[in-house]
Amino acid sequence: VWTGQEVVITQGGATPLVAAFDPASFTWRTIPIPKDIVSTWPHEGGSYDPGWQTMIGDTMAVMFGKGSGVSLPASMLLLDPATGNWTQTTVPPTLAPFHLVASSTQLFVVESGDVDTTTGCLGATQLHTYDLASDSWTETQLPNGNWQPALAVWEGDRLLLAGGFQCGSSQPVRAAALFDPTTDTWSEIASLPLDGEGVATPAAVTDTMV
Repeated sequence: VWTGQEVVITQGGATPLVAAFDPASFTWRTIPIPKDIVSTWPHEGGSYDPGWQTMIGDTMAVMFGKGSGVSLPASMLLLDPATGNWTQTTVPPTLAPFHLVASSTQLFVVESGDVDTTTGCLGATQLHTYDLASDSWTETQLPNGNWQPALAVWEGDRLLLAGGFQCGSSQPVRAAALFDPTTDTWSEIASLPLDGEGVATPAAVTDTMV
């Protein structure tokens, strides 16, 4: 995860570790994990779960843990990379992250829904939003509950979802929609000019898109 100054990584496996790389000095430093935090980190079969990571503004969110059958976050921790301070958050809803996208104040998790025993498809059914200031979660239905979007990106003031597949169909989806977290509403926009199957999620580096 890029913090703006360093690349921060987490390691599961035999021992949970966090390290930061400074590209200016080409050096690494470790970020200690307090024992009480390590004790909450799920440990199964001699291995720790590395979880999922993203930045919410200047704060790194680490979601980890396992539920029954599939990987599900059992908890979420916040890390201030500058100070190394860890904070426990409200327990997230039971979900399977398909996309993690964040603004400077909120985390958006597009959920992968349950497998349909008839069609065998896996649909992204919900959008879960975590608000950093209030330490709270809210849930919003996607425009189509069986949509598994290929693209999820924060575009400044709204969340963009596009492409992917529709549950029960092998045809790519060209649909696109914007989510406004201030009004908790979706707006359908012009469809993609290409098949949405293999759409790549862009990343922003200052004013340049990668």
